[in-house]
Amino acid sequence: MQDFSKQLYEQLNELEELLSMSEKAMRKLTRLPQGRMFVKGSHGYPQYYFQDAKTAQIRYLHSSENKLITQLAQLDYERKLTSLLKKQKSILSHFLSTYDVNSIHALYDNLCVARKSIVTPVLLSDDAYVKSWLEEHPGSQNPYPEPGKYLTERGESVRSKSEKIIADELYKADIPYQYEPALELNGYNTIYPDFVVLNVKRRKTIYWEHFGLLDDMDYAQKGLRKIELYEKNGLFLGTDLILSMESTDETLDIRKIQEKIELYLS
Repeated sequence: MQDFSKQLYEQLNELEELLSMSEKAMRKLTRLPQGRMFVKGSHGYPQYYFQDAKTAQIRYLHSSENKLITQLAQLDYERKLTSLLKKQKSILSHFLSTYDVNSIHALYDNLCVARKSIVTPVLLSDDAYVKSWLEEHPGSQNPYPEPGKYLTERGESVRSKSEKIIADELYKADIPYQYEPALELNGYNTIYPDFVVLNVKRRKTIYWEHFGLLDDMDYAQKGLRKIELYEKNGLFLGTDLILSMESTDETLDIRKIQEKIELYLS
């Protein structure tokens, strides 16, 4: 189960920033006369009136007082917005004080061994899910005869130095991955992506293709056809597919690999 506490704290910070902005806007309007403005319609046109807070007297606001009308309307909006933001902030703060998605996993994890052996958890822990995922996505399935020349930090052989860099960055970031899994796609039978990776928090499977010879026209065209094939099978770039690229003049940028890991997999 995905933990949304980070996003919720970000939203709480956003509410606090909006509240600060609204309170600042109200302070700029403190010199306005005390009271309330209301609007009535006359022959399809709005008419603005002001009721004094002390005397309760009502007077018509002429078009020559357009600046005052605008300021009173803005002040009324800021007051309502401030009240709403405070309410939402209070609700979210209270929720976060008790929100603990990890307790759902802990309920099973804290069972004794005897109970664990006979209980099937509704949600697998991250470790159990990763173990199951790795079993469901075995690597090194490509029957292509060329053996891997480069040994990764995790201990498998890959075909290129760039693939080793990607594998090692995934390993350093503790991202579950498999090298060259088998993937069945309609219209092409079986292909062998460079990597299949797992976003553990979202429990989402993503494929990673590295195109290392983009200045070779035939290679580049094959790469485009492969991307099109992914999309025809409902696997879209940026959500289900990550790409990395290089050419003779533009070598693999490790920082971009790290940024993509952070963006899509962390």
